[in-house]
Amino acid sequence: MNAPYQGWVEVDLDALDHNIARLTAMADGAVLGAVVKANAYGHGALAIAEASMRAGADRVCTYNLDEASELRTLGFRGPILVLGRIFPSDAARAVQLRVAVTVSESETAEALGREALAHRVGANVHIKIEAGLNRLGLPPVEALPFIDRVRSVEG
Repeated sequence: MNAPYQGWVEVDLDALDHNIARLTAMADGAVLGAVVKANAYGHGALAIAEASMRAGADRVCTYNLDEASELRTLGFRGPILVLGRIFPSDAARAVQLRVAVTVSESETAEALGREALAHRVGANVHIKIEAGLNRLGLPPVEALPFIDRVRSVEG
């Protein structure tokens, strides 16, 4: 059985440039991260990551360390934020990849701090606060004490 047609996607990088420029202007100094998880939703993570950075994005975001690692292997050197959960056992890899990671538990923050100190670098973290989807993150009532705890972790 032959499929009657093949699907395809065309990405207009000029439109991407325009959209990022508009978002940057509207953001009033806020950091802009271009989400390239799942191979940029099938559009090619490296191409979209590089185009997004050229257009003015401050970083790109992947879902996990495997996606971040693939971008690094392909030569992407810009800032990456991993949006999905990582575990303490992932800390060495996160530090090696030079990526910011999402944390919502002390054990992971502490493991990242130890690895960062061992490699004489700083670990960058993004603290996820649960906003109603019940997927990942801290309950809002726990956010400020957790932020204080993370700030106290060396590295």
